Amino acid sequence: MPKRPAKASKRISNKRKRGFSWKTLVKARRTQKKFRKGAALGLLATFSLVFLAGIWGYKAITKPFASAESSTSFDINNSDIVSLAIISVEDINAIPAKTSSIHFVIFDKAGGKVVSYEIDLATTTDVPGKFGVEPYSNILSLGMLDSNELSAGSALLVATLEKDFAFNTDRYMVVDDAVTTAILDTFVHGEGNSLLSLDVLQELALSIDTNVTISEFFNLFTFVRSLRKDRFIAHLFENEESLDISLRDLTFDSNVATEKASVGILNGTDMPGVANFASRVVRNAGGHVIAAENASKIYDESLLLVESTDLAVVKEIQKFFDVKNVVLKSRGGVNEGISDRVDVTLVIGVDIAGRL
Repeated sequence: MPKRPAKASKRISNKRKRGFSWKTLVKARRTQKKFRKGAALGLLATFSLVFLAGIWGYKAITKPFASAESSTSFDINNSDIVSLAIISVEDINAIPAKTSSIHFVIFDKAGGKVVSYEIDLATTTDVPGKFGVEPYSNILSLGMLDSNELSAGSALLVATLEKDFAFNTDRYMVVDDAVTTAILDTFVHGEGNSLLSLDVLQELALSIDTNVTISEFFNLFTFVRSLRKDRFIAHLFENEESLDISLRDLTFDSNVATEKASVGILNGTDMPGVANFASRVVRNAGGHVIAAENASKIYDESLLLVESTDLAVVKEIQKFFDVKNVVLKSRGGVNEGISDRVDVTLVIGVDIAGRL
């Protein structure tokens, strides 16, 4: 009897049919498309910032006195909280430069958010140094009076912000109005892809005065690009009390706060209010101030008496006050009662009191 031809297994055939799905195929294509889009954006961002680095470096070489690209003495790439002053001017080449807007921006890397404060240019304040009470709109120009250098004006504005906020300004960035929208959209509002445009980056590199290095710029750019828009919180600069509440809410879980080191502050000068201001600075950074009072004598040089130089609050105090004289408690050096009760004693001396 002739053999029947072999038939394909129905089980295998059905399994193959059940294994194929247009829905699965479409999803796979969509996934690949999203992956390609994400990879393309990442590549574009990297290329754009490399392009920016090239122009930034060229500018530093060809115009060595037009900007302040050199980094300051401390690293911000590994800091949990970073502050940046963004100052917009109508024409960055004008002498003096006219301020358009001022934003004080805090990047909370641990908390995954950005908090910014816009300063009304009509707000008046006691400017450090010889200038007296002036509106914020004038401060950049006042700082440029002696040298016509934008970096000098920026230094005075940063010093004023630090006095009013009682908070360290890690970096500053002065930008021309031509690129202000792109900068604020990226770092303050968390929207748009303007800084991925080569034209905008070229304009930025040629119209900026800053002490932000290219690696720090890339670090901050990468951080803000990782956040949702609702993680950008904008405030208007108001009174000191509400500002301090906002800042302490931001730093309550910072490295300074979580180490819980106790701090005592002594006014080693005959200037009133010095210890109270220093106490405000330490508390706004997340520090735990046990007491703020007058020292038993006048100190010509400021001093930090510490349990350990590795404490986060010690580094924060050094950043703000630039105290050079740091002594371990085990080696003694201060005959003040408060120093026995705290981990860190900050003595404000005559050398730095005048610029507070």
